[in-house]
Amino acid sequence: MADASTASSAARYPVVLHLYDLSRGVARELSPALLGTRLDAVYHSGIVVHGAEHYYGGLLATEPPGRTYYGAPLEAVPLGATRVDRGALRRWL
Repeated sequence: MADASTASSAARYPVVLHLYDLSRGVARELSPALLGTRLDAVYHSGIVVHGAEHYYGGLLATEPPGRTYYGAPLEAVPLGATRVDRGALRRWL
């Protein structure tokens, strides 16, 4: 079993959450009149790790970061890092 010093030296890969507005701004404009309350967006998300963005769009999909069907992300939120390497991630997906 690896000791704490071995585990802490393992490679760490940054993980970022991309947030998209599926309504492309329409929710913010029309929701007060239609719903009586304001919605900032109709959110969709993707996870960026190992230089690729992974998201669900009917099936699991992988694209270059920020180049999905949903356009440019509204926001990119750093989530931290993972020690899961690219090969392990692909096997899980």
